[in-house]
Amino acid sequence: MYNSCGMVIISLSIDGKLLEKLDDLIEKEGYSSRSEAVRAAIKELLAEYRLKRIEEEEVLATVTAISQYDRRDVERKFTEIRHRFDDIIVGDMHLHVGKRYCVDIFLIEGPGLKVSGFVREIRSIKGIEHLRFSIVPV
Repeated sequence: MYNSCGMVIISLSIDGKLLEKLDDLIEKEGYSSRSEAVRAAIKELLAEYRLKRIEEEEVLATVTAISQYDRRDVERKFTEIRHRFDDIIVGDMHLHVGKRYCVDIFLIEGPGLKVSGFVREIRSIKGIEHLRFSIVPV
């Protein structure tokens, strides 16, 4: 079934707590609707999927991770990961946003498979509140 904008209408099951968080995100981030927010999330998921498909190619990636300022364990994990992936990290930056957040930005260059491993390692750190990455084949 299509709506008046030519988009397919689907049904989605979601638990109450997750829906509350979604509605809060929509309000705070300025999405016009739940559909718009879900479309953005699907696009992000598809970008990750695309990464898996280009694992054999050389890529350039930016990875941005945001964590709470008082989570010193996160910085310790970043240090461990930096050492393990030193051969593909072109540069990285650690910034403080107010007294509440730390932002770590990485520029990565290497085989897609190794870059995806780096992203998975960062994503697995407990205490990361937001993670975004962008990948470009080179």
